[in-house]
This record gives sequence, structure tokens and C-alpha cells, in this order.
Amino acid sequence: MEFGSTLVALFLFGVVKIAVMVLCGVLLVRLYRAGWADRRRTDWVELPAEQRPALNLLLAALVAFAASELVCGVEVYVLMHATGWVATAHSLTSALGMALLALGVLVWFDDRMLRFGQPGCLVNRVCRGCTIERPEGCRYRTLQLLVVAFFLLTALPLLFAPTERMFSDPAPWALPFDGWNAWYDEVVVPLLIDKAPGYDPTGMAYSVPPTQFLVEFRLLPLVSIGLGVAALLATVRRREVRGQQLLALAIGVLAYSWFQAGLYVVTGDVLLGSLGHEVVEFWFLVAFAEFLRRSFPARAPEAEQVPVGPPATPVS
Repeated sequence: MEFGSTLVALFLFGVVKIAVMVLCGVLLVRLYRAGWADRRRTDWVELPAEQRPALNLLLAALVAFAASELVCGVEVYVLMHATGWVATAHSLTSALGMALLALGVLVWFDDRMLRFGQPGCLVNRVCRGCTIERPEGCRYRTLQLLVVAFFLLTALPLLFAPTERMFSDPAPWALPFDGWNAWYDEVVVPLLIDKAPGYDPTGMAYSVPPTQFLVEFRLLPLVSIGLGVAALLATVRRREVRGQQLLALAIGVLAYSWFQAGLYVVTGDVLLGSLGHEVVEFWFLVAFAEFLRRSFPARAPEAEQVPVGPPATPVS
């Protein structure tokens, strides 16, 4: 790669990627200690027992995300080249994390606000009385069927996305400084060729293997379609809540595929796609931590009671 793309790669893997891995690890440890370790209180969040189903899903999503980052870290810092099996593991664990996150948010929203199909259902203000247990069933079943059908249509374009190996192109990242570029080409490139096996100054050494795209643009969309069909069948059989949960899982899986398609297929730049991937992951973790902090705020510790003695006797 040329000097400009090398600087971007160093920033990507030397700063952003490490920040994502560290933040993910810290957040996972703090979340576990706040809700599952033997601790009476925490100064970060307080996780109530009645919210445990949603919290278990959110923790599982974070574990899957941490696993994907660990696998990606092995590829970048240990193997130092893209491999099919590592890319496959990274894509599968990332999609699993997105699916669990979507389901966890749905369960949290239903427990805290919606309470679908229960006496306190939020949409009863429109229905003027829940009919989910009556012969006619839920009034929103048709709407839910339409949402699932629309979702299935959104998965189809990904099946036609290209899956060929995508190589990095250093030309768009070239610096407008001839002296710096000449120094890099004359001094650094020969050193890298001599000391770093597999290095290619054209950028061909850094690429996305076709296995990754096959997983993200073929396998995962098919999995999301299968989950969507299951959600459709559950809704038809008057199991609307189960249908919503299956649809949430399908949306999470498909969201990751569309996310990758937007980064790589739309931009057509491997380095830009990788940089965007890591930056979005970093801000996702920041937003996830803020969501937990605001949704499950820690209670302030009770003020210590300081014994008050009798009033002092004035001295004459």
C-alpha cells in the first residue's frame, strides 16, 4: 500500500480496533459484575430481577459481540492476513450478536412499555379493549403480517450482491506530498518487502475473502428469510408474541448483512469499509453503555446517619 493507505491502516488497526476491543471487554466485565456477580450494589447500573429475561439477552448479545472481536483480533494481530474460516466465524458471531440484541431490546420494550396482549397493553388505547383471546383474535394481526411480508422482500436484494474477493486500492488514499511518498517508496517499502513476508505495496495483500461475502450476502439473508417465514407462520397461528420475537431475530441478522453491504458493496473500498465497520462498532458500544445507564440507573447510596449529640452548653 502507498503511504496514505498505510497511515489509514495504522490508525484503523492501531487505534480504533484496539479501542473497540478494550471498550467491549470493559463493558462486558462491568455488566457481568453489576448483574450476575455476587455484588450488593454498583455505582454504574442496577439490574432488577424482574428485567432478567431482557438483561440475559443483552448480555448474550454482548458476549457474541466480544467473541466476534476476539476472532477478528486473532486475524489482524496474530495471523496478519484474511482467512476464510476466521472471516466466517466473525460474520456469524456478529450476526448472532445483532439478533440477540434486537430480541433483547424487544423484550425490554415489551416489559417496560408495550406489554403486548396483557391487560396493560399500550395499544389498548386504540383497540378500546384487547381481543387477542377472543375468536376474532388480535386486531393488529394483519398489520403484523404485512410487516413480516415487507421484511421478507427487503432480504431478497442481498442475494444478488457480489461475492468476489475485494482487494484494497491504495490510489484513493494517496497523500498530496511527493517528498513523503518518495521517502516511503524508497525507504519503507523495501524494508517491508524484506522483513514482512506476504507484504505487497499494491495493496493486494489486504482484501476481503469471498467466503465472508458468501456468508454475509447468501447464508445470513437465507437464515433471516427462514426466521421471517417462521414469524409469518406463528402470526397466522395466532401466536403474535412469538411471531414478533422471531421477526426481531430475523431483523437483527439481516441488519448486519445490510450493514456490511453498505460498507463494502456501496463504497467499493475495502479500507473505507473496514474503517467504517470499526468506527460504527465503537459508537455502538458507547450507545449500548448509555442505553444501559439510562434504562437501569443505579440508586444513590443512602446517606449515612450521623448521630447527633445533645446541644452544647454555653460557657458563661
